[in-house]
Amino acid sequence: MLSAIELHDTIVTHCGQRDGDLVLRLSPALLHRAPTSPGFEAGDVFMLDLDVVLRHGAFREPFTELPTKLQGGSITVRSDRYDNCVPFPLDIGGPVTVALIDYNGRDVELTANAISLVPTSSEIYLESFPGSDA
Repeated sequence: MLSAIELHDTIVTHCGQRDGDLVLRLSPALLHRAPTSPGFEAGDVFMLDLDVVLRHGAFREPFTELPTKLQGGSITVRSDRYDNCVPFPLDIGGPVTVALIDYNGRDVELTANAISLVPTSSEIYLESFPGSDA
């Protein structure tokens, strides 16, 4: 089974600096599991809390109101762009660009030298996902 974090409908509860890194807390994040294409084909959905750690990260402007629910976004690492579904686990060097938009229309762009998705809770089963073609 492959896994991916879905940015759509994920909640950002924290955005700040820690030890020179930029940290976004997603609480909860939605984790899709499927045989070959998580987030698109039928599989299972779990909730978990995780930190998006952006090493030596910087942001144009942080979210001004937290928590906020994401409408969507993308993460680009080197030349690989992940729209809305990000491979999990992820721990890779960059350059990295994270572009997020919330349901208030607020968009945030973050840049970094590397990115890690670090779970801060256990996974909780949420539902079965029928697939995006269902």
